[in-house]
Amino acid sequence: MNTTTRQRFSNPRIVVLLAASLAILALFVLRLWDLQIVRGADFRALADQNRFRLETVDAPRGIIYDRNGTPLVRNGPSFEIQIIPAYLPDDPTAEHAVFQYLSGMLNLPIESQPIQTSDVVPMDRGAVSLANTLRFMLDRLREKIEVRGCCIKDIVDEVRGPAPYSPVTIKSGVDRDVALRIAEQANDLPGVRVHVASVREYISGTVMSDIVGYMRRISAEDLATLPTDAYDPSSDRIGAVGVEGQFEDVLRGQKGKQYVEEDVVGRQVRIVGQADPIVSGQNIQLTIDFDLQQFAQQALQDEIDYLNTYAGHIVTQQGVVVAMNPKTGEILAMVSLPTYDNNIFSSSFISQTVLDQLQNDPYLPQLNHAIQSVYPPGSTFKIVPASAALQEGVLTPKTIIYDPGALVIPNQYFPDDPRQAQTFVCWLRSGHGEENIVQALAHSCDVFFYEVAGGYHVKGQTEFEGLNVDRLGKYAQLFGFGAPTGIDLIGETAGFVPDPIWKRRATGENWSLGDTYNFGIGQGYLTATPLQVLNSMAAIANDGILMKPQVVKEITADDGRPIKTFSPLPIRKIPVNFENIQIVQQGVEAVVNWPDGTAIKAQVPGVKIAGKTGTAEYCDDLAQKNGECYRGHVPAHAWFTAYAPADDPTIAIVVFIYNGGEGSSVAVPVAQKILKHWFEQHPPAGP
Repeated sequence: MNTTTRQRFSNPRIVVLLAASLAILALFVLRLWDLQIVRGADFRALADQNRFRLETVDAPRGIIYDRNGTPLVRNGPSFEIQIIPAYLPDDPTAEHAVFQYLSGMLNLPIESQPIQTSDVVPMDRGAVSLANTLRFMLDRLREKIEVRGCCIKDIVDEVRGPAPYSPVTIKSGVDRDVALRIAEQANDLPGVRVHVASVREYISGTVMSDIVGYMRRISAEDLATLPTDAYDPSSDRIGAVGVEGQFEDVLRGQKGKQYVEEDVVGRQVRIVGQADPIVSGQNIQLTIDFDLQQFAQQALQDEIDYLNTYAGHIVTQQGVVVAMNPKTGEILAMVSLPTYDNNIFSSSFISQTVLDQLQNDPYLPQLNHAIQSVYPPGSTFKIVPASAALQEGVLTPKTIIYDPGALVIPNQYFPDDPRQAQTFVCWLRSGHGEENIVQALAHSCDVFFYEVAGGYHVKGQTEFEGLNVDRLGKYAQLFGFGAPTGIDLIGETAGFVPDPIWKRRATGENWSLGDTYNFGIGQGYLTATPLQVLNSMAAIANDGILMKPQVVKEITADDGRPIKTFSPLPIRKIPVNFENIQIVQQGVEAVVNWPDGTAIKAQVPGVKIAGKTGTAEYCDDLAQKNGECYRGHVPAHAWFTAYAPADDPTIAIVVFIYNGGEGSSVAVPVAQKILKHWFEQHPPAGP
């Protein structure tokens, strides 16, 4: 060490400075050791938390197909604008600038403005004060409801505290061009991102809406029954009705989770890993033939349009067509009019005008009238007392009942006063004369079935012992009336089979012979869905075996691998001997194929058809509102149910037209067109 150096280190100031520098350096080294070695793992984890985010990824919803593989729905892209509150600018002015830009692009207000209501609580006395106070409270409540979620800042403020790093959707269903323009400005919009969500698109639209159903928002009541963590109530939707609702668990799949790397303004850089795999929803293949569904809907609509045009005013807007394979229970078509477009429920915004039109339509387009509405079945029901009477020995194929055109039943309390007597007429006022069971079915003879149902006991005339109400009710239930068929759709109605105990409790009146007479021809208190009417006829076609209707044929994985196949499921074998079923089959074949049968217009060249017409009188609330019910006039529904080929049925059908009038002239032509179309596409097998 030279003299100069020794002089420097002999200077106390330099020594102190050097020692201080070394101490500071040592502190830095110790601090770096603590940060990088001792606590390095913890800080790296914290850094990763700022850089990486665990994101939930929606599972693709399963696709619904018709029986031939035609897709009826698809999952389309829907653009959403989201904000991650933690990445918004700290400066209020800069944050407001972001909100202002989005407000202009999305046509959303930035912040809610209070509704102008009185700030002073009314303090007067009496009823006036109470009314004013209630009005004040309602105004304040309305203010809170209307401003909640209406505006960008309000939406962000709801999650800014509890979940600052969770994306919150500002607007869904954004136009693609608008979404792209916002994405282009990402560098100037910290915390804002464009998210591509999946939305249900219903390719089949109004043709299949009652069967497929639609998706709806999750309500508070739903959360109590939905699986934990399976849904996000703020953005997810669930199946509401139809197949979408019935098979929600099958279609929805399971969400996945992935780690996403983000930059300092919340933009996604890359996906770095997957925490939970995405499980796609399973696909569903229906039993429905989409071609037949389209044709049947148009045929029914054409007939309804013709009725309205011919009358010069709206006679009806409601009707049903259901077609099924009677041997398997597979539903081939199910049309309910009026209908609606289920795509309107996929939109992020539904016009109140559209909702009002749906909800205020007196013909109830959102109901599937095939399974959710009930009507008197009229003469289509006559196959039940016919089967029951043969089985119970009330009549034989050779039994003859004379139809004079009307039955006059004396009043039991005033038997000698003709003014007190009750008259039950046949639709053919001149009468059908002598009829056996096959003829009575072919001609739909009311008097014949009055006596079969309730008997005939009039002094001085030929007596006949009928079924009575108890046996008639028993067989009605065996044929499927009064209970849901069990079809795999939501909301099926049971219909109603009356009995004397019910009438006494409901009306305070005793059951009368007239009630049994009306019951025997499908009138009075008896009600049924069109599907129940069809299923009862299908049981005749299927030699007495009542099948469970079904609309789902198979469930498959997203790769097409079968997961579950639905097999035909008999409900019961109706306890009617095969020989007696054959007699009824002869009767319903005569309905279509005899020259004087009531459904001769249902004939299709090359195909033998069996069927039963019905004209059911009614007077419900809508009929009274429309002025259809008045003295001397009772409106009627038009019915026709059939199966074909008669000797080896592959299809059964029911046509119902609300307030359509005569089934033979209104419902029969619709069925004939549909059956003709079906057999052009599916020719019957040769001998």
